[in-house]
Amino acid sequence: MRYYAYLWLREDGTPYYVGKGHGNRAFDWHKRMKTPPRDRIIIQEHLSEEDAFTAEVFLIAFYGRKDLGTGCLINLTDGGEGPAGQVMPESFRKFHSARLKANPFKPHPPEIRKRISEKLKGRKMSASFCEKNRERMTTNNPFKGRKHSEETRRIMSEKSKARHKRDPLMASIAGKKGAAARWGTK
Repeated sequence: MRYYAYLWLREDGTPYYVGKGHGNRAFDWHKRMKTPPRDRIIIQEHLSEEDAFTAEVFLIAFYGRKDLGTGCLINLTDGGEGPAGQVMPESFRKFHSARLKANPFKPHPPEIRKRISEKLKGRKMSASFCEKNRERMTTNNPFKGRKHSEETRRIMSEKSKARHKRDPLMASIAGKKGAAARWGTK
């Protein structure tokens, strides 16, 4: 079997996804959906990839797409081109762009760090919050009552120091404890 079009079926026998593949593609996990059992997968073999794409386009057109309100398939494209033809909503593109541009390891500029520090000064945690945290940390903790060996502590220390050297944020808080370490304050 070289190329094929495939349908994934619901328990009631109606198709919910159409794809084109070769090898084990029809039986592999896909990004946003779980693979159905093998008895709910229909495969239609083709001699060429072009024929398999044509069959995929036909099946998607025949059964229709849910997102367009034309049918029962969850496909996001009309098929025939792979994911390259998928058009994402503007809101998703903006969100994804901002997420890719953000650098979570980049430290805040000094003026932002100072503003955060000032805002958090004098803040007290409620007794109920502290109790819930304490309970969460002690209940079902597999390491409770145990200690790392000296060798393990030495290895952890070396790895931590190496991370601090590579990461400017970690280097700026090295040797600080508690809130000072978390927020980069003195």
